[in-house]
Amino acid sequence: MRFLSLSLFFSTLLLLANGAPAPRANDDSPGIGVELEIRQFEIVNNDPKAKNPPDKNKALAAVKGAGLVVPGQKTCGTNWALTAEHIRDDIETLTFEWIIDGLRTKLRNGGDAKDEGSLVLPEIWKEIQKALEDWAPGKEKGTELTIKGAEEYGKWKVPKPRVFHTGLMSPGVQITAPLPLSGIQDLISIAKKGGNSPLLPIMKSKFSRFVLIEKKDLDEWYEPKRIDDDMLGFYSLLMSYVKVGSTASAADTGGPKQALPIMPRTSFVTMYNVWADGLEKDKCPKRKRGKEKTRLYEIVQVLAKKNGIKNVDSTKFHWPKDAEAIQYNAVQAGGNCEPPSNRMTLNVAKVNVNWPSKRHDFAAKELSVKTWINYLDDDTHVNDLLATMDKAVYDGQIGALGMRVEKNIYLKDEIHPIFEFRDIPGGSYAAVGDNLKAIEIAVKTYHKNYQPPKLTSKRATNACPKRADDGECSGKQVKGVSGKCEDCPEGTEADTNNAKCKPIPSNKEHGKCKDSRVLDPAEGGQNKDTLNPICKPDDDKECPDGQKAATRPPKKRDDRNYKAKCAVDDKPDFKCKDKDTYDHQVVKNGKLEHSCRATRDTKKKQRKKATQRSTDAKDPKKNTNSKKEQEKKDRDKELKDKSRRTRSGFCFTLLAGVGAWGDAEIDNLSADEIDGLVDTWPDNMQDMPVFIPDWVVHVEPAPQRVALDPSSIVTVGAVFPGLGILNAISRLTTSFAKAGSTMGSKVYSTLRTGSRGPAKAGAKQAAKSSSTVGKILKDQRFLDCLSITAATAASLSSRDEKGQNTVIANVGDNNITVDWSRTDPGIRIQPRDDEQIVVKLMVNQKHWFSNNQDPRPWAGTYPDAIGRVGRLYYEQCTNLPNEWKNTVTAMGVDGGCCVAYADSDCKPESWMFGMNKRQDLKLKDKHNDNIESVWCTFWDGLDGSELCQGAPMTGNGVS
Repeated sequence: MRFLSLSLFFSTLLLLANGAPAPRANDDSPGIGVELEIRQFEIVNNDPKAKNPPDKNKALAAVKGAGLVVPGQKTCGTNWALTAEHIRDDIETLTFEWIIDGLRTKLRNGGDAKDEGSLVLPEIWKEIQKALEDWAPGKEKGTELTIKGAEEYGKWKVPKPRVFHTGLMSPGVQITAPLPLSGIQDLISIAKKGGNSPLLPIMKSKFSRFVLIEKKDLDEWYEPKRIDDDMLGFYSLLMSYVKVGSTASAADTGGPKQALPIMPRTSFVTMYNVWADGLEKDKCPKRKRGKEKTRLYEIVQVLAKKNGIKNVDSTKFHWPKDAEAIQYNAVQAGGNCEPPSNRMTLNVAKVNVNWPSKRHDFAAKELSVKTWINYLDDDTHVNDLLATMDKAVYDGQIGALGMRVEKNIYLKDEIHPIFEFRDIPGGSYAAVGDNLKAIEIAVKTYHKNYQPPKLTSKRATNACPKRADDGECSGKQVKGVSGKCEDCPEGTEADTNNAKCKPIPSNKEHGKCKDSRVLDPAEGGQNKDTLNPICKPDDDKECPDGQKAATRPPKKRDDRNYKAKCAVDDKPDFKCKDKDTYDHQVVKNGKLEHSCRATRDTKKKQRKKATQRSTDAKDPKKNTNSKKEQEKKDRDKELKDKSRRTRSGFCFTLLAGVGAWGDAEIDNLSADEIDGLVDTWPDNMQDMPVFIPDWVVHVEPAPQRVALDPSSIVTVGAVFPGLGILNAISRLTTSFAKAGSTMGSKVYSTLRTGSRGPAKAGAKQAAKSSSTVGKILKDQRFLDCLSITAATAASLSSRDEKGQNTVIANVGDNNITVDWSRTDPGIRIQPRDDEQIVVKLMVNQKHWFSNNQDPRPWAGTYPDAIGRVGRLYYEQCTNLPNEWKNTVTAMGVDGGCCVAYADSDCKPESWMFGMNKRQDLKLKDKHNDNIESVWCTFWDGLDGSELCQGAPMTGNGVS
């Protein structure tokens, strides 16, 4: 369908959408819209109508996205406008947001995507920047402004910032642009593999709900040649939203919109019909024969199981229960700063569509994932119910543009869906221009690199599978005497001319056999790597078409005069489940008969074992002593190996967890390589290394890079150390996830404690053959860690004589030290390895960033008890630094549920408020400037509230 003209595309889509209105009639060339929000600005209105508006929802809708008018100042341009944005659910206190209108701001074809002369965003930012600096909000304290369309609520003033200084500003960025679904596939792949992109957030925790679907995941239903990156992009995004439903709860504050940093503005119905399941110009079907009527939900169920998404049949999307459905006005800028025009009513999803649970869903503000998926491919009621519900109960942003698509910049016949990219870091005020440049180049590069499917004229003649109903026989049929297609017997297939049936090629292993011989399955204990294997002739080649050979007698294995016995095989897929047996075949009643028999290798082992038992039985005393000695040796060896694995695993995870080796190197290690690495011990190290308890180890920022005082860490602009460390720790799970391991969040714990057990022979061989493992095993930091002993109270090796606080590794910005004199602080280890709770704070003006940006990360939890700067104690009271106590004005929580207390001991009576995966940018009343400690857990309240489970609090959670 991508090769259809746009008019035919839209008319076709109208039929698919069951009469939905046509897309908005405006220029469909690719645009790019931007929202730039700088929360350091506040505008305040003390008018009684603004403090207590008669209709709160009407007031909120009137101001959001509406243009600001400042006497004597420029607040809009040809394609941009300075607008009002909410801080919370009132209009008394608002902030600024610059809107660059994507309907007017069009991407330019400059040839090379990086051609600076063709970039539009950096120039627009310069215009915005000049207008802002000319105005310098806060310079004149009495400056008043009005909001277009909200004049009835009076005038606002600008109390913050008290002093206008661009160095204190850090804009947040949000982008809306058309992107190929192949680009979405690439971005999700980058997110899952730990890379970076200007279109993705920096915080990796934002990627936890992404699901990456690969070609092999879809080959059950689709022709391999029809599975392109656009289709994969659709399924990856679809399954990411399915995962959102599986992890959602009634306590979610932002609904599905806030769950992923990529939000489709084009509906899922459109994307499914055009890029995943439609016919292209050459009419080649995308689905495999017999799979044409498979419902989308059946595919989703299988993909969910493959990706560890549980209970998909019962998962639901949730929207905030107290939210009101508001269709916000958004300013459409113009040369004369035209009044706002409503462009958020483009939702093609019909609110009046009916489905069985509609009344309940509206009342509960929830939608079953199963219902949503089933309506995406229901030919009689096709609808994107996720978009419908979002419009009916919230702000109607998901899929709001319905069938609207925009063209590729370079390929005018290609069209792409439109997406919104959120949580993109804007950087410092000075860096915004460069960041917008990088964002625009990223979008254009995806357009430039887009590879559409080849046209029919360039396709091979056999590109489309032949079907019997087209007058041609399929790959398992031949033309009979009557000219009709007839099925081939089981185990056979049609030849290239569909003239006769032939045996399906054998999957027998040749290994290192010569002269077209194959490994003898009756021998056993052999594989493709076996040197000097036992081989036999491939007798199937001597049989007529449609027949296979029976198993040769052992003595005839090398008999050149042996004549193969052939027959039809009614069970061509027969396999023996026991690896110590083989498929023995005989001819009976004109057909092959299968049975499983012990291999010669198995019989040899059984005879050897029986002989040993007989020998031992003749000398019971010798046998008993030998057995006890052997058992002792086995126990000693097991203990020694366990001790070595524990130390090796501890050192590997410790160093890998602070980024000692490259991200790509760790990501590309297989699960076998890691197991083999941990089970490899250098010959020149001590036999029985002692156990290293967590508390004697500290990970600290290097003094020359970052001060240890928490307030200094933020003041100097350093990255919160916990984010990088947690990302590095979580990388260790990547290889096990690729291998299909179900242990999930326990990889880090089992590796560092040696509890994964001995590595298998294959794992040891994989480690031995790995260049990365070899590099790690030779790394002096790793060897130093392996050689630590307790006897000298912390000495690493003989070169260290002090041994009280020994630097065992310098990794980037971190030092790792061991001091055996440290005592156990009783740190409780969190139950999940691959997740982290992060508390973010904003404090009073004695710090440079006072109320001029979002809260900064202050402390986070870790899956161990190692001493770390910036540790948030899990389900234990964490004190704020003395200089921060009673100064916090804003707080945020990522990844869990936290309670704030007004004392340093988290006493129940000092409980103030709970916060579950959200932030408050302006604490009110007694909560402001009153926090001294916090208590955090992964578990929210049993009723979905923010009364975090287990937190010290009074009966009703109120101080």
